[in-house]
Amino acid sequence: MESEIDLLRQENARLTAKITGLEVENADVKAKYDEAMDEIVKLKAELKSRIEELEKGRTDTVAENARRDDAIAELKAEVVKLRDDNEEGKWQTPEVINVPSSTVDQLDNSSEVLSKSTVQFSCVSEEKTPEDKKTDAFLNEVHKKGVSEEIRQRNREKKLQHEALSQEVHSISQNTASTTSTTSHG
Repeated sequence: MESEIDLLRQENARLTAKITGLEVENADVKAKYDEAMDEIVKLKAELKSRIEELEKGRTDTVAENARRDDAIAELKAEVVKLRDDNEEGKWQTPEVINVPSSTVDQLDNSSEVLSKSTVQFSCVSEEKTPEDKKTDAFLNEVHKKGVSEEIRQRNREKKLQHEALSQEVHSISQNTASTTSTTSHG
């Protein structure tokens, strides 16, 4: 009987030691869990701050884009008006006409002011030279290309900003998921 009591005491000591070990291990797991939860809270706060920052940046970008869109619309309207004016012949190019000074003297009665043998006067012509038409077409084309490039650049910037935001959110999500899975498996 005494040997049986000794065996039970040994088993009791072994189980008590095992319980103590499990309690220590449990305390370690709880500490790691608390650390992981603190990290998650910290990451969530950082993510929220970054999202707010990006939203503010997006708002600023939207406002800037709206301002640029208005400027582009004004420029397009001006180009259309200039094109219409050009087509209607409202553009007037000055032509130089040589008038003999004797005619000027008769009209002005001030020969001492006009001492040159001929005087140049400007008058307005409704016609545009082919060279002026080519110049106008060239300038319109350059303007169109500039506006197109500005729109493309703005779209590239939007795309890059969106990709950066997506990558950052994805990265933070992975960090949060790995931290959570580490604490649940540890």
